[in-house]
Amino acid sequence: MTFYELENICKKRKRKIRIILLFVFVLLMILLYFGWKAVLLEENKQSKKTIKKTVNKIKKKEIKRKQKIQKPQNTKLLPLIDLELNERIKRTVKIKKEKSVKTKKEKTNTKQKDILQSSNIPSFKTCINLAKKYFEMQDYKNALKWAKLANIQNKKNPASWILSAKALYKQGKKEEALKLLKIYNTYYNNNEIKKLIKEINEN
Repeated sequence: MTFYELENICKKRKRKIRIILLFVFVLLMILLYFGWKAVLLEENKQSKKTIKKTVNKIKKKEIKRKQKIQKPQNTKLLPLIDLELNERIKRTVKIKKEKSVKTKKEKTNTKQKDILQSSNIPSFKTCINLAKKYFEMQDYKNALKWAKLANIQNKKNPASWILSAKALYKQGKKEEALKLLKIYNTYYNNNEIKKLIKEINEN
């Protein structure tokens, strides 16, 4: 083998090696490109998931906050006398706009004194029994009076609210009776109260 032939063989080998290296380099670049793309896609998916999670958390918090606002607080339930007192004050404001603020204050003060004097009245059971007896005798004014006195002592017991509503209904004050029952039901959700509301609405 001559030197010239040997030189040609070496050149051919060098070309093959270069081609192989170039092929390997291109292949590596392609693999790197697709790998980098896959990593980016995975990162996008994860970021979308985290965004969804944060959005859902915010929505849940907002729903809970709205539910808390909508729920009535049991501590704010006022006695029947206090509710009627507020209603009467509102009526006097509408009917008699010309009256001064002093006269209104005097009225509220006298009614508050009457409520404070309720400590001298009989027990809750006695008041309820008297209200029932007067109701049976069809003396609805006195029935309402004793139901109110019972309510001052125990505003949570539905018996005083039921008797008051029945007495009002018998006096032709259907709307007032329904209003009292609905106020109680928003705080305590009583089945007996619901039944009475249904009966009054149907009649």
